[in-house]
Amino acid sequence: MKQSYYNYIFSKGEYTYWLNGMTMGCFILPTKTSQKLFPFLEKVDYLQSVVPAFYKRLIDNGFLVDDDVDELSKIREANEREVSKKAYSLTILPTLDCNFKCWYCIQNHVPSRILPDMQERIKRHIDYMIEKEQIESLSLEWFGGEPFMYMDEAVIPLSEYAISRCKQAEIPFHNSATTNAYFLTPNRVDILRKLKFHFFQITLDGVKEKHDKVKYQEGCPSAFEHVLANVNAILRQTENIRILLRINYTDDTLETAIVEQVSSRIDGCVRDKISIALKKVWQERQSHERSGLIAEIERHFFSQGFDVYEGNLVSDFMPCYAGRRYFNAITYAGKVFKCTAKSDLEKDVSPGMLNLDGSITWRPGVEKELYKKNFECERCLRCKFLPVCMGNCPGNDNNFCKNEVNDLNFKDNIIQFVESRYRYQSNQ
Repeated sequence: MKQSYYNYIFSKGEYTYWLNGMTMGCFILPTKTSQKLFPFLEKVDYLQSVVPAFYKRLIDNGFLVDDDVDELSKIREANEREVSKKAYSLTILPTLDCNFKCWYCIQNHVPSRILPDMQERIKRHIDYMIEKEQIESLSLEWFGGEPFMYMDEAVIPLSEYAISRCKQAEIPFHNSATTNAYFLTPNRVDILRKLKFHFFQITLDGVKEKHDKVKYQEGCPSAFEHVLANVNAILRQTENIRILLRINYTDDTLETAIVEQVSSRIDGCVRDKISIALKKVWQERQSHERSGLIAEIERHFFSQGFDVYEGNLVSDFMPCYAGRRYFNAITYAGKVFKCTAKSDLEKDVSPGMLNLDGSITWRPGVEKELYKKNFECERCLRCKFLPVCMGNCPGNDNNFCKNEVNDLNFKDNIIQFVESRYRYQSNQ
């Protein structure tokens, strides 16, 4: 046996955090105990005879592997399996317009909406993917703009059609949305349940006073109050819906008061259905100095019964959803993209176009670009963090490292991940 190349063992105060990047197996030990064990890691056979229970724990969690294991080959194989998996995720943008005009938004909010003829093409596309591509599941993700501006005109009929076709084909169906939640009022809970919605990503922009300066609408005294009231009602009246509450921050909006303000508006009995994710506004400069405050806010949220999002580390050998062959995003105009995190969804030339028969025609040569593997470079291939990073997404060039541009570096992220897993397991 030998040590895995992708073991991460970091000490912080009284505890040491152990994670293997290949299996995501992890545990926490007192630092004094870890220091006593460190010398044995270089003597694997001796370790087996001296502390057999710990030796088995290391094997079970992937910290020790057979001598002939080529971990880099396993990473490549796992990545290719994920790239080719026939779990189809289809993002639909029924509009690029929005009732809010957030200053940091990457989209140009042009007046737009999906028309009946394009809805028919999307229905044919669902047929095509089920019948021709023989997908094994279908997930719809509603995006925009604000997709629920056209709930009755687009979200309901297309969701109902997809549900029907998946039932006929006997494959699983999932429905989700990225939304500002303004239109998800309590009177719509029944239809959300009927349409099998199970997940929403919703954004706050700091505490109430600052959020309401970013998101506001005539006739609504406080978007902060309105949105959290909607979230609370949805979760109280449904069983299977989860919410990712993304809190966008800048230096000016990152403050601990957000915990009390959210907690006071969300009933304790539904808080465990909400995952909290603190995300830097992309225009904001990177700063490791914020990591302590971020960790403090997350600990406070957890103490109030909320989950803490673990999504800053890759756990499926994919750097980005856009690298999957069975992922597409279709706009209201029938343009097809592989990435929605761009400001050019209105440009005249898109990577692909949706045809009348539901198939997609890609521009010559574009598919090679869409599925390039940015981790296949010297820097990434020799990096110990490869399996929890996998390089930049296909839409970006490879001239920067994630560890250099995020507020939390990989060490911080790994400690946060192991702490979160440990807290979750302790509560089971």
